[in-house]
Amino acid sequence: MRELMVWRITSEAKPNGKSDARFARPTVGEATRRSDSKPGTARQNRRPRMRFGRPVMGRRFGIEFSPSSRRELGDLRIFDHRKVLEAIERKLTYDPNVQTKDKKILGWEPANFGYVPPLWELRAREFRAFYDVDEAEGIVCIRAVRRKPPHKTTSEVLNEANGD
Repeated sequence: MRELMVWRITSEAKPNGKSDARFARPTVGEATRRSDSKPGTARQNRRPRMRFGRPVMGRRFGIEFSPSSRRELGDLRIFDHRKVLEAIERKLTYDPNVQTKDKKILGWEPANFGYVPPLWELRAREFRAFYDVDEAEGIVCIRAVRRKPPHKTTSEVLNEANGD
């Protein structure tokens, strides 16, 4: 809910006898915002923190990359590399373990890399980032970044030898 500034109209008499109505800020003793009129509500009615145009809901998670995922990211074109990193930062920094249209839990799927179950998949265009979440430490560990062509299943992409 937006906070609205409460303005009061003051009228001051001019020397020629006409009054001049103007808007003035409230004085020190008056309520400056509508949310301040009730005690204890100013902080609760504040706008939420925003990140990438969305309100920040949960706590912030750190992101770590495994050596194999760094190698796979390094093999991508710069354009794709940048898009995948932007998606990882935007979608995994807050609430990485909430399933959305771009984040899917895979569970205990067999893969050719090590991970701590359950395994998650992040969709970033035609690429998939596979990760696990350590909630106690507040860390998201990216285990692999692979290209997923439309004709392949996620299981086939997970078990590719070199990520191509």
